[in-house]
Amino acid sequence: MITKRFTMLLGTNKAFFCLAAFIGVIYCAVSVIVPAVSGDVVNAALDDIFSSGRLLFTYLMLSLGQILLAAADSWLGDTFKLRQKRVMRTASAETFMRRSDAGKDEISGFTSFLNNDIPSIVEQYFYAVIDAVKCISLIAFSALTLFRIDWVFAITIVGISVLIVVVPQAMRKRSGRVREKYSHELADYNTTLQSLLNGLKVLHAYGYRARANKRLEEKNSNVASGEAALVRRRTAIYTSTAVLQTANTVLILVVGVAFIAAGRIDVGGLLAVIQITELLGSPVEVLSHLQHGRIESAPLLKRYEELISEKQHIAANGFKPPVRNIEVKNLSYEVDGIEILHNVSVTFNAGGKYLLTGPSGSGKSTLLRLIAGIGDLSFSGYITCNGEEAANIPRNLYYKSICPVFQEPYLFHEDLEENILMGRNIPKERYYEIVEKLNLKYLLERYREEKITPEIVETLSGGERQRIALARAMVGSPEVYLLDEVTSSLDRENSEIVENALLRENAMVIHVCHKPDPRLAADYSVRYTLLEGKLVLSPPTM
Repeated sequence: MITKRFTMLLGTNKAFFCLAAFIGVIYCAVSVIVPAVSGDVVNAALDDIFSSGRLLFTYLMLSLGQILLAAADSWLGDTFKLRQKRVMRTASAETFMRRSDAGKDEISGFTSFLNNDIPSIVEQYFYAVIDAVKCISLIAFSALTLFRIDWVFAITIVGISVLIVVVPQAMRKRSGRVREKYSHELADYNTTLQSLLNGLKVLHAYGYRARANKRLEEKNSNVASGEAALVRRRTAIYTSTAVLQTANTVLILVVGVAFIAAGRIDVGGLLAVIQITELLGSPVEVLSHLQHGRIESAPLLKRYEELISEKQHIAANGFKPPVRNIEVKNLSYEVDGIEILHNVSVTFNAGGKYLLTGPSGSGKSTLLRLIAGIGDLSFSGYITCNGEEAANIPRNLYYKSICPVFQEPYLFHEDLEENILMGRNIPKERYYEIVEKLNLKYLLERYREEKITPEIVETLSGGERQRIALARAMVGSPEVYLLDEVTSSLDRENSEIVENALLRENAMVIHVCHKPDPRLAADYSVRYTLLEGKLVLSPPTM
């Protein structure tokens, strides 16, 4: 039951798992001892009520211990589940955030997995093992006590209890597939809902609300169908278990009365048998449900294992800063059979200032993205940094030297300073210098430590957001700037301020710009033009 794979998936929660299981077993042992002693108390009272005092005191102390252990068992179990969900959310998020190419649907599906599926895995797989250990312990202690009272009773009751576990198994073959289908339907619903909520303005502006509600209700109907299928499976299993439990109770009563009449057991023994059988019925039924839950959670657990096993490919490399050059050799890239870049070759040297222009759709942003190592990297040719293939350089090392800034800036739900510094140990002098250069001081004064909520982002102009993103890049003093239309949202005055600041940075600057400022064109070392995926050298400015 507890395999190497299982303990590995527990992560840092192994010790707490063992403690919760151990206390659970002790609680089960006391839970069986208490009804067994109660039978002895009844027999002693029937023989001589005055001589049963010591036994009664023992019974009361054991009962008190049972109450305390029940509280400890409940607290440890709930705390284990909280800790395990935290461990799994952390492992999942850390792995998923290694990716830079996840689309909105994947992000939505991942969020649904964290919020809906991880709690199910913890309950039905990890905590189920603690429950199973407790159930098996309770069954073993109960069986031993029943054999002490009467072996025929023991065999009869244990036999029916085994049937309660075995019979419903035949009804569980499709449960895992039903649960997996339901999970997919729920993720699909959440994705559609998030997509519509994010586009409320467009939805109202184009009169799409009725159609959107209809589409959402279709997804909701699929979720409801999945839930109904799960309910039907569970109802059938619970019904079969209830029938067997009822048969077990009737048999105990009939056989118990016959055995008392025959003198095989006494009244206290029958009382103990009835109480222990009630204890035994519960863990057997729980074991039946645990197996059902384990089958249901198997596809979800497989997804979790695949998620946390994703590793970044890092080859052995000899890359060492500073960046001397970035070289693109015979680079070609296509999407769905359409060629975006064709046999592009170019070398960018340290400290150089490079301007890449060209019409929309010519491949400028694609070239920059490929150099940045973001998104789909299924190109032919080579991109090297200091002679080392960029794909073989660890991303954390690569991005310490090379900083991409894209046309659509993203702001996190944090205060302005956190959005710019991003947890890096940046000297305050450098921070305030860049804020001053990019004309952002008034925003610092306006928002101070206030979180940049989606509502605040809506009030910021495109130029303000872009300058915050540029400040995020510049405070780190990277060796290489990869700039994609970073002045397109700025007015003429701020555009000139920003571009001047970047051109005077002690770094390589590769600036993709659809409409360059002719006043600053001469400040670039080299200017290139991309036409239909081909890179050509632009004529010098006059």
